[in-house]
Amino acid sequence: MAFKFPRSHTKAGRRIRNNAAVTHDLENWRDLPTVPEAKVLAKASIDQCAPILGGWYIMALNADDSVSYYYSGPRGGWREIWHFGKADT
Repeated sequence: MAFKFPRSHTKAGRRIRNNAAVTHDLENWRDLPTVPEAKVLAKASIDQCAPILGGWYIMALNADDSVSYYYSGPRGGWREIWHFGKADT
């Protein structure tokens, strides 16, 4: 299985490099939430930790079975940080 990774000097690369959770999620990509489920999870997490948490980073499975890394802001904004593509299985 091979996914595309960002270069380490980019903003996305700094967020993703040396992150064990990203590696674990990519190994088990079929267990990731879909984008609508991820939005609900992110909103619930931000609502619970609003004073502490400025935003939420989450990986999600897109409709075409590709994987993306998203940022959800405190007011509900949603931005794709990196698109890993599909797994070569």
